[in-house]
Order: sequence, then C-alpha cells, then structure tokens
Amino acid sequence: MRKTLITLTAVLILTSCKSLQPFQLNFGSQGGFTNVVTTYTLQEDGKLYKTSSSFPGKKDLATVNKKDLKEIEALITKVNFAGASVNQPGNMSSFLTLTRDGKAYTNTWASDSSSGNAALDELLAKLNSLVPKQQ
Repeated sequence: MRKTLITLTAVLILTSCKSLQPFQLNFGSQGGFTNVVTTYTLQEDGKLYKTSSSFPGKKDLATVNKKDLKEIEALITKVNFAGASVNQPGNMSSFLTLTRDGKAYTNTWASDSSSGNAALDELLAKLNSLVPKQQ
C-alpha cells in the first residue's frame, strides 16, 4: 500500500510539471565598419554563451533561472515566430533566431530602430537583460 501511494505521488508530481518545449535562441548584433558578428545563444536548459567573429570558440556566460526561462517561453509564444518575419538590416543590425522542432525563424533589423514588432522588441530586451555586464 505504501509503495503504491509513493508511486502515485511521484507520477502526479511528474505529470503536473509542465516542461518547456526544446528551443534555442540566438540573438546579437552584426555589421558596422569591422562587420563583427556577436552572437549570444540561450538554450532551453538555461545555458547562455557568447560567440564572436572576432575571437574563436564560445564563452560560457551564465545559467538562466527557471523563472526567466518561463517568461522567455511566454514571450516566444507572444511573438508568434511562424507569423513574424522582419528582414530590414541596417549598417548595424540586431538579430534574433528561434530554432525549434528543426525549424529556424530569423528576424533582422537596424539596431538603431525598433523591429516594428513590439513583442519581438520585448523579447530581445529581456534576453539582453540576461547577458552579464562583465564579459
């Protein structure tokens, strides 16, 4: 009886936890005089790292907490990447790419302006707030 109760409790706990759908977000900037591309990558497990065309390899930056990951997941839904498509690069451009279920959705716009999609701007602002100041 006790084993059954423990097993049922474990099953209820596991099934009541909603897990995040696997995703990867790449965001950053590119262009300018040197045409440097700086990319930050956030994976669904919360790992955040940086790559740049000006140095080899990747640099681990932080691990994002579950509360922020859930907020990001809600913002991803709000953006509706399947329906959003911004392709307005400038001399310096911001970009944000969502990869999920084998599909990549990329949006690029001039860094000195809004993307024209408030939810996309909000998501990029949230992501940028997670990047440590000291890198």
